[in-house]
Amino acid sequence: MKTLKGCIVIMALMALAVGPAQAEMYVEMYGGLNTASSSEDPFRVTPDPGGLEGVPPFTPNYPGDIESSFEFGLKCGTWFVEGGTWGADYPDWMKNMGCYLDYSYQSLDFDSQNGTKTLQWPTGPYTYEYCADSSGEAHAVALMWAYRWGLAPDTGMPFGRWQPYVAVGPAVYFSSQHPTATSPPTGPDRKFDDFGSDSSVDFGLEAELGLRWMVRQNISLDASVKYRYAAPCYDYSVVDEYGWRHEVEMDVTYELMSFQLGAAYHF
Repeated sequence: MKTLKGCIVIMALMALAVGPAQAEMYVEMYGGLNTASSSEDPFRVTPDPGGLEGVPPFTPNYPGDIESSFEFGLKCGTWFVEGGTWGADYPDWMKNMGCYLDYSYQSLDFDSQNGTKTLQWPTGPYTYEYCADSSGEAHAVALMWAYRWGLAPDTGMPFGRWQPYVAVGPAVYFSSQHPTATSPPTGPDRKFDDFGSDSSVDFGLEAELGLRWMVRQNISLDASVKYRYAAPCYDYSVVDEYGWRHEVEMDVTYELMSFQLGAAYHF
């Protein structure tokens, strides 16, 4: 929530700093569906040597499927038109270029999935079955550099009523995960472990391809496809039923694809 408030404050300050901008400064709200590729085998376990003497660190097998989720976000941007944002005297050839801040939020949950873990005991390897899930979320703030084309110009919109665009830029991701595991998955002898929650702040990448329709000079509708990448790592200390403390890393690769629709007001 603090991240969301901070992004709104930054966007508001940008808007207040703008003079007359020929409707080329805008604030947009959008929502859409987010999907993610699997992040296989994200866990790495370092056993407590007192409890699992002689067992080296191991990586359990785990599918790592991430559930689809709803995404929502805010954009605040400008195009570099002559006499536009901050009163700058941009050359005419820069009117196709611009930038925007993009804030987005989505849940990133791993549903309950079965896996296996092979422990290398001094007497030989032994494989155990388990199931695990994790509830997570991510806030992202990206600084996007964009290029647009103007199609179907008319008297109301001389640049173009339809404006396809591409954008790319660096992003900062504020994310968290809260895993739990049960071993074995079923039966009277199963044991439940709650890892607790951990968060991470990471740099990543964002790219977007979209089409904006200028309904009026100060109102537009936007449809876009967005790709995001980040690779956070979460750390946990898990105490088993015997009191032994095992260190667990959850090393995740997020490759997110989303389709969103938005509406913007132009200054």
